[in-house]
Amino acid sequence: MRTTTEPVALGGVDLPKGARLALLFASANHDEAYFSDPARFDLRREDAKGHLAFGRGIHFCAGAHLARLEGRVALELLINRLPGLRLARGQEIMFAVNPIHRGLKELHLDWDAAGR
Repeated sequence: MRTTTEPVALGGVDLPKGARLALLFASANHDEAYFSDPARFDLRREDAKGHLAFGRGIHFCAGAHLARLEGRVALELLINRLPGLRLARGQEIMFAVNPIHRGLKELHLDWDAAGR
């Protein structure tokens, strides 16, 4: 939650001093004004450096570097240990209903164990 300290206009909406705001962090990286095709998952996205997953400025996450390293190690292990791992065909990607955080409701994967 945030409270405006003076009158301000955000996104074309005038807000008076003292207005209470509920910030929806789940939408932060989905603004088409900043990110091309924001709903597409792309690890090599050219505009990825502008994302807000770890905050910004004085609010930048102290554990961001560790989280990135953990993510890279986890993905490398999955790729190396389960080379046939892939998204299951025909599934509908659905997100859990949550106004604060964005996450998948479920994710189905297929794996060819014989290909090991």
